[in-house]
Amino acid sequence: MSEWFFQGNPLLAWPLVGLGIFVAAFLMVILYVTVVLRRDRDLERMAALPLDDGSAGEPEEGVVRA
Repeated sequence: MSEWFFQGNPLLAWPLVGLGIFVAAFLMVILYVTVVLRRDRDLERMAALPLDDGSAGEPEEGVVRA
């Protein structure tokens, strides 16, 4: 019965178009992250930044350190 209902329905192309747009955008983001950001000099500079917030060992207000 479902074959008869869906046969020749022009709206069935839209989910495939949406899937194609999603896959294309996903692949573009993956390529950007793996190719463009890997060559970027700012990435190396940001990776070398220290992880602390610059405080001189004083705990923040309300933070208890053991």
